[in-house]
Amino acid sequence: MQDVNWLNELKVRGSFGYTGNPNVAAYSYIQAINQSFQYTFGNSSGSGGIVQAAAPSRSYNPDIKWEKNEQLNIGIDAAMLSNKLRFSVDVYQRRSKDLILYVAPPFVSGTYEAVPYNTGTLQNRGIDFTANANVISKKELNWNINAVLGTYKNEVISLGLSAPLDGGFTRITGGSLRTTQGAPANFFYGFVTDGIFQSYDEIAKSARQTPGNDPTTSTAPGDIKFKDLNGDGVIDDKDRTNIGNANPTFTYGLTNTVSFKGLELTVFVQGSHGNKVLNFTRWYTEGGVSNGNYSKDVINRWNGPGSSNSMPRLVLNDPNGNNRVSDRFVEDASYLRIKNVRLAYSLPKSWIGFMKISRAQIYGSVQNLLTVTGYSGFDPEVGGGVDLGFYPQARTFTIGANIDF
Repeated sequence: MQDVNWLNELKVRGSFGYTGNPNVAAYSYIQAINQSFQYTFGNSSGSGGIVQAAAPSRSYNPDIKWEKNEQLNIGIDAAMLSNKLRFSVDVYQRRSKDLILYVAPPFVSGTYEAVPYNTGTLQNRGIDFTANANVISKKELNWNINAVLGTYKNEVISLGLSAPLDGGFTRITGGSLRTTQGAPANFFYGFVTDGIFQSYDEIAKSARQTPGNDPTTSTAPGDIKFKDLNGDGVIDDKDRTNIGNANPTFTYGLTNTVSFKGLELTVFVQGSHGNKVLNFTRWYTEGGVSNGNYSKDVINRWNGPGSSNSMPRLVLNDPNGNNRVSDRFVEDASYLRIKNVRLAYSLPKSWIGFMKISRAQIYGSVQNLLTVTGYSGFDPEVGGGVDLGFYPQARTFTIGANIDF
């Protein structure tokens, strides 16, 4: 490739391997004995009454072993245009096999505790891209750009012997963080809304939710209408579905550094796209579930036909289940954030040489300058995808100096 003058470097990489994960609880391979049982012998009191006893509560699994992670990675590194542009692309697949999941025992076993088995497979596939460009490189003026982009897809390949896994939420009911075959791990499992009931006539023509004629104990105008996904005419747990997950479609970051003589400006922007968040703070401030402060959005609640098709009526005890886990509380938390802006000035050596200082720089920076998002909560950058009212990241101003003697 000596004749390809614009290409300075090209390297293709590949790797494949296994690593073990010792995610095995102590003594998982042996039978568990519960010593808190009580049995009755003879009379119900006295020496022949209730006595302390022990019995197996969990069966054994002598074949339990470490989980196994299998990873394939293929990458390309390249440099071109006299090394002014460099980039790397990595395509990877990671499979976690023999995941330890707890399987409920059959009733005929005489035990009741779930038994750990190596029975699950989880897969992550993704692409990571990084690039660095020296856009301008002169004696007094320089401009450098560094960019990163990552995208991946998470999928449960198999749960094996295990039933679908459901993780509950604090206080909010009617749904879960579900893990099942063919879907991302820990997706939001709940109901799909279809507007607000405006009249009893509309209720009568729709799938049954909470029957009755008393608006304090049954479905009434102003309540949320939920979609009957299985078409059986009844809204129940069988109508729950995947209503989003916390995994972003892609994440990105961009750093621009411009220097002119002694001045240097650095701007770092980062963001995420496609991730969903269950906004628990809206459940608490819009659902009428507490004696605390309510959101100002409750002012626009339903109070008569045509008044609202998104904010339900306020009613004690929530007879219709308006506050159940549904897409009402699941929001798109995509965002773009100016994470850091830093302006620095290096003093000329002619100014500082007499003080025996080799280098002096003064700077000012702003952290979390601006966030652009459609998310209604305090901060879209929520770990785990459930917003319990996390304190937002503060905007921080810093002034300082770096001095080398």
